[in-house]
Amino acid sequence: MSHLFIAETMNKFGCFRAFLVMALLHICSLTFAQYEGLLNKPYNQKLQAIHDFYNRIIVDEPDSAHAYTYIDQFRKAARIAGDDESVLEADLAEALFDFRRLEHSLAKMYRMEQIGKEKRILHIACRAAYVIAQDRWENQSYEQAFRSYATLDSLLQQVDVAGFPNKITYLNDIGRAHYEFGDYQRAVPYFREATQHGVHPFFENAWKHAMNNLGLVYQKLDRLSLSDSCFRQIFTHNDTDSEVWAGIAAGNLGYNQYLLGNDAVAIPLLQKDINIALKYGDFGLASGSATPMADILTRRGELPAAKRYLDSAYAYIYRSGQTDRLRRLFPVMSKWHAASGKAADAARYMDSTMVANEQYYAKFSGLKMLRASQEQMASRREADLQRLQAEGQRQVNQRNLILGGLVFCVLIGVFWVYKQRKANELALKDRDLRLLEAGSELQDARIQLDDFARTIAEKNRLLAAYAKTEQTAETRELVEQLSKQVVLTDDDWSRFSTLFGKVYPGFQYQLKTRYPTLTPAEIRCLSMEKLRFSNKEMAALQGISTSTVLATKHRIRKKLDIGSHTEIIELIQSI
Repeated sequence: MSHLFIAETMNKFGCFRAFLVMALLHICSLTFAQYEGLLNKPYNQKLQAIHDFYNRIIVDEPDSAHAYTYIDQFRKAARIAGDDESVLEADLAEALFDFRRLEHSLAKMYRMEQIGKEKRILHIACRAAYVIAQDRWENQSYEQAFRSYATLDSLLQQVDVAGFPNKITYLNDIGRAHYEFGDYQRAVPYFREATQHGVHPFFENAWKHAMNNLGLVYQKLDRLSLSDSCFRQIFTHNDTDSEVWAGIAAGNLGYNQYLLGNDAVAIPLLQKDINIALKYGDFGLASGSATPMADILTRRGELPAAKRYLDSAYAYIYRSGQTDRLRRLFPVMSKWHAASGKAADAARYMDSTMVANEQYYAKFSGLKMLRASQEQMASRREADLQRLQAEGQRQVNQRNLILGGLVFCVLIGVFWVYKQRKANELALKDRDLRLLEAGSELQDARIQLDDFARTIAEKNRLLAAYAKTEQTAETRELVEQLSKQVVLTDDDWSRFSTLFGKVYPGFQYQLKTRYPTLTPAEIRCLSMEKLRFSNKEMAALQGISTSTVLATKHRIRKKLDIGSHTEIIELIQSI
């Protein structure tokens, strides 16, 4: 402030008034200094300042009156500075405070989303939409959550990561929602987009989550080279040198190598993950690597060491409460008992595997059924609203009868078009729901059929391994018991046929149509060949000898005029 201005002020107003003016100017300068990091700056340059501002309001401020005062001071400073975007930031902060600390109502968030769209301040709209979607998800309102995520997705398409780095977190959470419902193909684009723009320092942890999730999706899709690439990038871009993330990436890389059978490479990676997970008390992660470590040691014949990892993994699972991990632990326990000469215990743990798998898929199916039920409820609410709107429209039409027949006819025509459009929309939604349910049912059937085949193959391997041991009366009895468990009952065949028909619809019908001379037993043989069962597995499943299976295949070749087994394989793969 210039000395000339001070002198003129003192001459005009007197010393006391000049003092008041100077005091007010000083207070204003302090207010602007307090919010200097927030005012008149693009969003991507004030991330830390916004983070600190919201922490003070939501986390640190225990008194709601003080929080409102702090927000209002910022709003006034923004108006004085002519910063309309920061005025909206203050409004968003107040809406979030009311939601988190007071009302827990989303009404103000919906309003902020709409204002952000109208004024083209899209980071405000995106952040409000994200709060709405997350609240729906956390309250298990999954159908509403997916609709909110769809709204957020459309907003994110209008911004880039450079200007709005939060996009990394938001894309990761949308992808994670699809991942948790088993929709891996739909999850991939979100994770891929979240990771393709490099690592933003303020959102490094969000980028790592997205990259790790992308690796896990590729692992589910059996694209292990792509999965490895994702996990290695976490090592490369671990700029904060996070030991936890180093352990997670090591464990996931080790699991991929375990799946590929590269035990020597897998062991140190898995052990690194276990050590770091235990250091930070993450028993779920520790069990995830201890289980394949036990399997590797069992394969190598190091049974005492394998038993220690099995016991540790079992304890870690129950300490973490993540009992779904028992699906992977029980098969390894079965292998260990088989290798230790305990066939009865091996069979018992294999049965436990099937129970754990059934419980997991029941829970997974229940989650999808909950979402489908929520969608139906949402459709019914929309239909009820439409009926209320229609009733209101009819009342308006009745009141307007006095205006004349022409006006009435016009209103009826408009109303009919409106009803037809709504009916068409409901029909399209119903069709989409049926397609979604059909796709989910096919995916569940494919997963269960694969698990069925793997379980049968594992039991046959256990039987073969135990049969090679020294035969005594007791061991022959145990082998006979295990053999009976391999042979499928009528109920097992019925379940197998149902799953097979869902995954390969029309296969058996086409065989019967093209080759009517084939018997049911021969069609069953070709169905198992479609799943690449070995002759020994086919024989065990049906309770017949391997030579009988070979004889059946010989008859098939004669009936179909096929010279070799390779031609049979080509035939069934073409159907």
